[in-house]
Amino acid sequence: VTTGDDAYVGMKSYFQLEGLAYRFVPIKQTPSEEAQGGRVNTEIMYDNIMNKFLWGGMDKPGVNLDENCVRMVGNLRMQMSILAGALINEGKNEKAINVLDKCLKVMPDENIPYDASIYTVCGAYYELGESKKANELAKKLFDIYEGDLRIYTAQKPNRRNAYSRDISQAKEVLKRLVGLTQQYKQEELTKEFMNRIQG
Repeated sequence: VTTGDDAYVGMKSYFQLEGLAYRFVPIKQTPSEEAQGGRVNTEIMYDNIMNKFLWGGMDKPGVNLDENCVRMVGNLRMQMSILAGALINEGKNEKAINVLDKCLKVMPDENIPYDASIYTVCGAYYELGESKKANELAKKLFDIYEGDLRIYTAQKPNRRNAYSRDISQAKEVLKRLVGLTQQYKQEELTKEFMNRIQG
């Protein structure tokens, strides 16, 4: 799942996600499956993630992870979010919550700082009615990107240009968090975020 679409030689419509690899199957994805990122075999993938995957101690306090491990975590979080979304679509909400909880447990913020990949985890929690967990994640993510933006904009103009992509991403994440909290009627949090953006 870490390669780009170019590597799939036009066969992606026949891929089925089961973990960190696709299985090539003789079943073409439906338009709704394509719109959601592809076919997911929720039964196999849930078993892989919850019972078979070994997480390498990423949750151990003080573990030192190199750049490659940290980069891979974003991908793992994204795949788990995709599985949670597919489970929600099948009405398997308890399993979806289990996957999201596992995601945060085995890849904690303390060892692998949250990034934009956590946005989809946050959105899935809101969709599942887990507002308390979603609000905690939304606040953490907002704090991170607000802090990043403060650092980027404090740079001298000639240095700030080097961070233009990061600045755009930070602004986009903040804007999306406002939209997400509005969508799920978290009025107090929406108001706080909007005040902080405008302030």
